[in-house]
Amino acid sequence: MLGHEPIEITKPWLTFFLMLGLVGVLPARTAFAHDAPAIASARLEFDASQAPKLCNDRATFRTLLDNWMDVNVWSPDADRRLVVRIRRSPMGGVLVDMTLVDAAGATMAEHHERYGAREECYKVLYESARAAARLLGAFEEPPPPEPWPQCPPLPPPPEPAPSPACPPCPKCPVSTPPPAVRRFDFGLGALLGMGATPMQWVGPLFSLGLVPSPRVPHLRIELDVAYALPASNAFRGDMIPVFGSLCFAPTALRLCGGVVTTFLPSEHDDGDTMLAMLAASLRLGAEFRIAGPVSLRTDAFALMPLGVAALGAQHSFAAGASAMAVWSFE
Repeated sequence: MLGHEPIEITKPWLTFFLMLGLVGVLPARTAFAHDAPAIASARLEFDASQAPKLCNDRATFRTLLDNWMDVNVWSPDADRRLVVRIRRSPMGGVLVDMTLVDAAGATMAEHHERYGAREECYKVLYESARAAARLLGAFEEPPPPEPWPQCPPLPPPPEPAPSPACPPCPKCPVSTPPPAVRRFDFGLGALLGMGATPMQWVGPLFSLGLVPSPRVPHLRIELDVAYALPASNAFRGDMIPVFGSLCFAPTALRLCGGVVTTFLPSEHDDGDTMLAMLAASLRLGAEFRIAGPVSLRTDAFALMPLGVAALGAQHSFAAGASAMAVWSFE
């Protein structure tokens, strides 16, 4: 009768049903087991006469072993032998010795295992069968599949037909880089000024210009200083007008606005006191390029005095004109 029990037999009927269930389940799992590689034939020599009663079960051991191997491996005339010895140990446990022997009697592989006194026989047989299948080579990886035959190389593709010649591309117009922005300029010329009263002043004029940003080359800051002499003896003093202007010159035309500070002598006889008059200015002019960095600039301006009553600016400028030569540089 198939069955198993602990080495210390305490519940024989329970052990019997567990062993019976194990034998019934394992064959059902054979279809899902590892596909064993080709294994050389062998014959089984099983001896468990000195083992506990339920461990001496060759049929159960063979059924468990066939779960991982093909049944056609076993042959009574095979040269290889799988020798399985199960016996009780002096300490009350179970000793399992397995040896795979070739035709000459030489040991090809072996396995030894020791189980405790409380180990049940169904586990001893299961673990021993699994170890025996490993000795026979059931769990070795199958050899890699043969490579597919090499296909002959494809013939080279035909050379493409020559494409028709394209007409020559039209030449692109040569783009000339924009001229470099001249950020500074210096001017020298003459100023003609006219006052609110019928008086005129004439004198030299000096100018300095700056382009604050090359991104806006048409916007300039200019500082002009003149030394004006009266054209008649009606006014006894000279004047020094200082123009601070912001100019916009997108073309040859110029438009400027700013502030003028005019320094002139006092009308009192108690000394040479100088007065300063502040006025808003508006200039309109033109600048013509002559050659290279040299240009000719002409302006006409008008002034609106600020604080006339305080400074007595009736003798100062009200309008005027200027002409100068200008040198520009980067």
